[in-house]
Amino acid sequence: MTDDIILKEIELYRINTNFRLENNKSAPGRRVRMLVYQNINYGCTFAGLMINVIYNFQWYRRLPFHTSAKFVPKNVLAAVEHIPSQQIPVGTQFLATMPRLVGKFILINGVLVETAIAMKQKHKEKKEGFDVKATDARVLALSREIEAMLAHRGELIMISPLTGNERKVALADSAALSQARNLSLQEYAKLHANSIGASTYNRVDTPLTLLKKSDGDFGADVVRLISAGNHDGALSPIASISTTISGAMSAWDPVVELAARGAARAISNRRERRRLGISEKDAMPAFQESLKNYVSLENLVDNANEPVLASIVQRRSELFQSFGTAYNSMDFVNNRATEEQRKHDKHSLIIHQIYGTSKYARGAWLIYVGNRYAYYPRHNTFLTGCAGISNFTGSAIRMADTLHTDVIEIFRQHQLQSRRSVSAVILNGRLNTLNEMQETLGVQASAPPRSPVKQPVVQHGITD
Repeated sequence: MTDDIILKEIELYRINTNFRLENNKSAPGRRVRMLVYQNINYGCTFAGLMINVIYNFQWYRRLPFHTSAKFVPKNVLAAVEHIPSQQIPVGTQFLATMPRLVGKFILINGVLVETAIAMKQKHKEKKEGFDVKATDARVLALSREIEAMLAHRGELIMISPLTGNERKVALADSAALSQARNLSLQEYAKLHANSIGASTYNRVDTPLTLLKKSDGDFGADVVRLISAGNHDGALSPIASISTTISGAMSAWDPVVELAARGAARAISNRRERRRLGISEKDAMPAFQESLKNYVSLENLVDNANEPVLASIVQRRSELFQSFGTAYNSMDFVNNRATEEQRKHDKHSLIIHQIYGTSKYARGAWLIYVGNRYAYYPRHNTFLTGCAGISNFTGSAIRMADTLHTDVIEIFRQHQLQSRRSVSAVILNGRLNTLNEMQETLGVQASAPPRSPVKQPVVQHGITD
């Protein structure tokens, strides 16, 4: 029965490993596609703002200081530099706005495409039984089965005619088995929480991205085109309100997304621990104590007088130490991935603040200019050009950072596909350890994992 319990616990550790490998996998090529979507958006925004800045600084000297209308009337435009109609300024406004509108439209459609692909990936994951719900059920069922076997084993120990050393070994076995089970359940609770956190992040990131880009597209760019076409200057501050909102969202939505992920991870970890019936305290110290007590039995049991018992103690001592090794290997990989994620999150927050603040500043300034200098075309145009410099600079920084960061990451992932990373070696070693433990008990090892072990990928939102 002790060997049967160990085999069940080996299965628990294997479930955790396969869940770590198969759950929340990104669709192939997603990173490259998002790089294309994002840089088309930022490139178009950069080009549109550049046209806008050049136009405003080129034309402001040719416009009158004051007019009775909130927008330069046709007759005034016709009198400036003998322009036959308002088509040049309207055409320039069109050239400045359309690239931004098209860039956001492409990104919106890219996000929708990636969402559809992710849904298909989730369906495949669920079909193969690697989703959270199915794995939760398997882990809980196996945990209860092990718990029942441990209880039955305890009853047998109480009624069995054992010698003093045999009883000590049996009780030490029970303690080590129980703590090894708790260690695997703690490991799964962390993996479960990380999966829920990542899913929550994407569920928050996707609608926020669609909202802010749709607001920028239809609330700002389309309104500006209508304003220019109708010569209605009253619409310009309204469009700038959307620009301000979109800029504020660009700056602060990463904070919301990361807070949502952190909260979901903490809540689901506590909930899963309660569901599995384990304490919120770290299980490793208790496991190490039980392992230390069990290893000390090797000195207690005399190999000459009790060779069979001594052989059992030595073999199981190695098995229990292997459980600790397996746990530490997963813990190392997860901590490594967490550290990379922390670096990415910090970098993302800084870049979002730079870009979002530049856009927010432009929108807020344009609201002020549109109202304060509505009847002063020359001042209005010059100050609008000044406002564009802020967003122009932020967009250039954002595009350069996206190219630099994402291209390096894509090359890094490509290299990791051709050579095994440290984390891949460690996880493969964990699977080999579990197979060796199973073979030690006289049971043929399980088949290799369903997919190759990969370097843990830093979680990125649908759009930065």
